[in-house]
Amino acid sequence: MRVRRVPALQHHAAVVEVAGAGWRSGPLLLARTHRARWRGLRPRARGRGLLLAGRSVHGRGMREALRVVSLDAAGRVRRVALLRPKGVFVDRGARWILELPPARTAPAVGAVLNVRRLSAVRPAHCAAFDLLP
Repeated sequence: MRVRRVPALQHHAAVVEVAGAGWRSGPLLLARTHRARWRGLRPRARGRGLLLAGRSVHGRGMREALRVVSLDAAGRVRRVALLRPKGVFVDRGARWILELPPARTAPAVGAVLNVRRLSAVRPAHCAAFDLLP
């Protein structure tokens, strides 16, 4: 039996952008499945960013650090941190987590950010899109 490899980005059916207070994320992949959230940007970010619903992320399997930004339900930036490989980031008050390459600048804590769709595809069974404008 032949095993078919699943492309890493197959579970990211949407591209979004987060912006506000003079800051823009650039295109971000929206992690819409448990597998996509678990995989994150491993093994390297390669200039990509990721938006996922949750309160925590891990750096297991990463070869480089990530810039992590936590957002509350209103889109306000709660914390900004550098997540090292094999590290863990937890923010119990967060609703969303942004994973960014370490070289990319982060928004200021307290800034209010908005999410907008860049891709025209609306994934089925994606509750996150109900929050998008």
